[in-house]
Amino acid sequence: MSEVNNNQVKAAQVLANGGSVLEAAEAAGVTERTVYNWRHSDMAFRAKLTELKDAVFFDGYLVVSSLVRNAALVLQSVMDDETASNRDRISAARAVLSSVLQIRENYELQERLERIEQQLATLQEGATNG
Repeated sequence: MSEVNNNQVKAAQVLANGGSVLEAAEAAGVTERTVYNWRHSDMAFRAKLTELKDAVFFDGYLVVSSLVRNAALVLQSVMDDETASNRDRISAARAVLSSVLQIRENYELQERLERIEQQLATLQEGATNG
């Protein structure tokens, strides 16, 4: 796989941050058609774009994860606030329960995936040694 050039990096950065193909083309000094071609045919460009998108997503994840405790405390305060409407209190309780169920489901799926990956590695190791 070939390396990406500076123009491709510029275009990938714009796209990874939510910019349009036109904006990416302008940033890179190329035509929109060139950016479309890179996105659909250039494996190195696609890999770079994926890498940059992953970095943007991870940055966002860090910001959101830093807010989780505060969000939970807000929900708790609404649930505990006897002056809040029943509707608001029930809505807060539902949000908490929904979040807990999603967290548990994700945790269980992660554990299952890890077990499957371990089993696959064991099978592959056996196939190479056998």
